[in-house]
Amino acid sequence: MKVAITGGTGFIGAHLIRALLDDGHTVRAVVRNLKRARQLEAWGVELAVAELSDREALEEAFNGCEQLYHMAACATVWERQSETYFNTNAHGTDHVLHAAKAAGVERVVVTSSGGVMGPSVTDVVTETKPRDLNYFNAYEASKAAADLVVLRHVIEEGM
Repeated sequence: MKVAITGGTGFIGAHLIRALLDDGHTVRAVVRNLKRARQLEAWGVELAVAELSDREALEEAFNGCEQLYHMAACATVWERQSETYFNTNAHGTDHVLHAAKAAGVERVVVTSSGGVMGPSVTDVVTETKPRDLNYFNAYEASKAAADLVVLRHVIEEGM
């Protein structure tokens, strides 16, 4: 099976790529920077260059892929511009999902973050318990916004 992955140069993404390759899948990593992705190429991964803001480039990168793992995110703790988090994590996820649908990708997995759930003052944290504290930073808020983008695509477009 041909699988696309965004965020393949990151820690979790690189481990996922190794697992997919070990299972016999063909992997296409969608990257921003070819220089950082050379190790992936050495593993036999196809590389496609696309920014999360470029739907057309993303659609082209996803063409021919049956599955997509969207793991790319702005997660740095040093980013001072909150717009960067939202542009990458929320708007980027929206672009990825539109492009995946246009490219005919059959199954999409989007990674979230524990920061979306946050700590709880009153109870154990679960997937169904609403967060009872404000977000601590723009990263957490942007990942929560990305989760809402995913839910919108599921509800409105049946993804």
